[in-house]
Amino acid sequence: MPAEIVAEVAGSYELPGAAVFPESIGVDGATGDAYVGSLADGSLYRLTGAGKAQVWGAGGQDGRGSVAGVKVDARGRLWAAGGNNGTLWVYDLATCALISRFATGTRPARPKEANGVSRTARLGARNRWQMSTRNPLDR
Repeated sequence: MPAEIVAEVAGSYELPGAAVFPESIGVDGATGDAYVGSLADGSLYRLTGAGKAQVWGAGGQDGRGSVAGVKVDARGRLWAAGGNNGTLWVYDLATCALISRFATGTRPARPKEANGVSRTARLGARNRWQMSTRNPLDR
């Protein structure tokens, strides 16, 4: 069982859009900005320390129709996991450019439980990235 995480809520953000359905959050340790994905349409949002929320990547961009998990790594990349199609997108935070797109070959059997990156993606021969320590689909 995962350890309990206790967090203090320092503020709230109003995300633009009529039906956002935010899912997952990733924080850029270098800037403190946070990124959230939309399970509804695949939009990616940037949340700043100044309390601003903005669309960082529009829904549907690069084929993202749903995002069920996001993570920011130490190399300044945003990883977004497709909520219903088994795709993983990797973006450069500084330029918003798509670096890579992986078809993991795995689609969630129960999309309502796909609340994070559920598979491991390979980047190069030796680099392995796991976005989540808990995989609800591998019970």
